[in-house]
Amino acid sequence: MLGDFNIVRFHSERYGGSLNFSQAILDFHDSILQADLYDLPFIGPLYTWTNKREDSSLIVRKLDRALMNDRWLDCFPQSTTVFCNPADFCTEEKECLRNYIDLATAEEAFLKQKSRIN
Repeated sequence: MLGDFNIVRFHSERYGGSLNFSQAILDFHDSILQADLYDLPFIGPLYTWTNKREDSSLIVRKLDRALMNDRWLDCFPQSTTVFCNPADFCTEEKECLRNYIDLATAEEAFLKQKSRIN
């Protein structure tokens, strides 16, 4: 499962703005734990969103994440997510999308082959 969850999971995933730790953040973290999901290791910047301001007005957050379960990890132990710098997103979006499509295609082929064995 991957996407922009519009919320951080840990205090370290935000800088600037309000640093209050809300109940929504705790609920999001608990939901991930209850579903037995884990953050996929990633390459790229920690922060995936910015308000594009400078100096003391700057706010950055890690809103994008990819989550995996044990089954995914067993099948794809070397999996990583590539996050682009928010400022470079437009230029790197196609490459990230291609990587995702390749991964999804590989998963689909694996599941088809596995269903033939069972």
